[in-house]
Amino acid sequence: MSLSKILTEDFLTCSICHQKFKDPKVLSCAHTFCQHCLQGHLDRNCQGQPRFPCPICRRHCVLPGGGVSALQTNHLLVSISQTHGQVEQAKAAKKCKICCMKNVYSPSTATKRCSDCEESMCGDCSSDHVLHNFSRDHKLFPVDQFDSDDYVTELRARQNVLCDHNNKDPVEIFCPVCVKFVCVGCMVLEHQGHDCLRINTAADKRKEKLELRVKPIEKKSLRYDHFKTAAEDQKLSVEEGRKKARSQVNKQLDQVVKMARQRANDLLEEIDTMSNAKLDILNGLIATATADQKQLDDVVDFSRKLINHGNDIDVLQMASACEQSSESVETLDIPSLPAAMTQLQLITNDMDECVTNINSCLGNVVPVVSGRLVTSFKVELAKSPEEMISHVTTDVNGDFLFGIFCNEDKSRNRILIYDSNFVLQGTIPNPRAAEKYGFAGIAIDDDGNIVTRCQGSNEIIVYSKKGDHVRTFHSESPNAAAVNSKGHYVVAGRSTLTVHHKDGEVLQTSPDPRNKYMKRIHCNVNDDIIVTGDDHVRVYDSTLQLKYRYGTQGDGDGQVKKSARQDKRAFIHELTEETEAAARKGDMKRIYEITRALSENEEPYPTSERQERYRKTIAGEAEQRARWAEYFKETLNRPPPAVPPDIPPANQLLDVNTNPPTKQEIMKAIKSLKSGKAAGPDGIPPEALKADIQTSTNCCTHC
Repeated sequence: MSLSKILTEDFLTCSICHQKFKDPKVLSCAHTFCQHCLQGHLDRNCQGQPRFPCPICRRHCVLPGGGVSALQTNHLLVSISQTHGQVEQAKAAKKCKICCMKNVYSPSTATKRCSDCEESMCGDCSSDHVLHNFSRDHKLFPVDQFDSDDYVTELRARQNVLCDHNNKDPVEIFCPVCVKFVCVGCMVLEHQGHDCLRINTAADKRKEKLELRVKPIEKKSLRYDHFKTAAEDQKLSVEEGRKKARSQVNKQLDQVVKMARQRANDLLEEIDTMSNAKLDILNGLIATATADQKQLDDVVDFSRKLINHGNDIDVLQMASACEQSSESVETLDIPSLPAAMTQLQLITNDMDECVTNINSCLGNVVPVVSGRLVTSFKVELAKSPEEMISHVTTDVNGDFLFGIFCNEDKSRNRILIYDSNFVLQGTIPNPRAAEKYGFAGIAIDDDGNIVTRCQGSNEIIVYSKKGDHVRTFHSESPNAAAVNSKGHYVVAGRSTLTVHHKDGEVLQTSPDPRNKYMKRIHCNVNDDIIVTGDDHVRVYDSTLQLKYRYGTQGDGDGQVKKSARQDKRAFIHELTEETEAAARKGDMKRIYEITRALSENEEPYPTSERQERYRKTIAGEAEQRARWAEYFKETLNRPPPAVPPDIPPANQLLDVNTNPPTKQEIMKAIKSLKSGKAAGPDGIPPEALKADIQTSTNCCTHC
């Protein structure tokens, strides 16, 4: 913004009295008011309280012990107001000052003004003015340039401040120790040993420091713009969902008799209520973001004006106030949008049910996630060896982090860091590539560092955004890692759940079921820990106490048995196809691996109690029978009957064939198995056996 424009806008006007500033005082939020206006505002509204809200942004400010008069004076405004007065004085001088001094009967109209002499002159007098030796180097400005940046800048450059000691000589030196403006003589006499600087040098240093403060705030303001744009997009999505849902209601309403109209009105009201609730949330977030951004913009605007248009004295006098304002707004947090803003959808049923259930026929309004694509981006991956994206996340700066995984070549495992415009900023390679260990997982801690893990080396590894190694600590078989609201690392191990301090100290640990495949973990805003396993989801509270378990073995709300059953069938179907393909190729090794994986026990290793029991050598036939009874009791998992059953003796003893079954008998038994049934004690489903009957028969024959 040009300095000449500042002189003509509201920058010089108090927002309370709407007059030019008189003794301007600046608050910690960077807003300025007249001293008497601010005093009157506090007397009317705050009644001597030490904290008071800013009349503009409502941000709370602290009143110094000396009252309003002790607040920081806005020297930038004082200086610019002085310049504004000089410009107005120049505009008011209509007649040539030289002609008036010569007592000319009709003085000519002034056409130029000397910035050195501060006098307006006509064309003839200005021409004579530059011919004299003492005024030959003076600068003359035409009257039509009084509002130009050149003239205003010239006036600002000629403003002088007198020495703080003798109050008569122009200042040339700034003492940062005493924070005083002094002349050369006073510096030698009064400031010996102090690291004094020339005014322009000291101002340049403070400008550089202030620039470092302002840049991140400007970037944060841009993020507020992005946030508000995303919120406005979601508002449009909610409005579109409202229109679509209302249209569905009206379409259903046309097919229902008059007795259903009341239900339709209820649905319309429900839609409006749910939509308004969503819009209220978004409007509140936008209002908060707008207010916070206004504070940021005010600080940036004030700082920019000080940097660009304040003279050296202004910068040195106001830099501390600007830095305090910058520190006060740096603590503002950008609101978070809801994880998935939803649209409304009308769930309808068959119209034939209208006679018995009008409400059910009209349906119910339920929120559904809008599937709107916001943006897309392609990450280049190698096809041989095949690479895949294993993890994706974003940080508070809007940067994207992609985890790249390659099972065939672990040295290709890496983390890619892109900015919000999808420009590659850096790459973190696999630190354990030499040992051929996997390297995966991405979580962002409260320091902005990247938390990942290496299961092969039992390590949690932390990197900075620049790829620098921060720390490494031990964690047993880490499958996945997340960060809770306290900044602690929550690690899902192979059979445990552990909470680490960021320095690696174990704070809590709890058992967690083993899985055949990799786990995933997430911490929500309440610090609940969500762990996904092979076939169900477990939810723990912040103390690692199990709250719910969803899925085929769950015991909480929201069971997903049907979905899990379908997934399991799809998994078995894929294994069946793979087994058939292996049989066609004659790959007996792969068939054995699949069979072994399906028949793997949930507890491959006996407990310590069972180990101790099985180490004892069986001494005799009675102990052998007891061991068999114990084995079948554990296998059948039921106690013996309290009353032995009364089994009558057989009328006829049948011959029992103790010979091994033939291949024809085994093939017949396999063919008779029904598909879709549960697997037997060995964990092998019928589909796997029937994939290649000949191979299965050979396996059973050699067992």
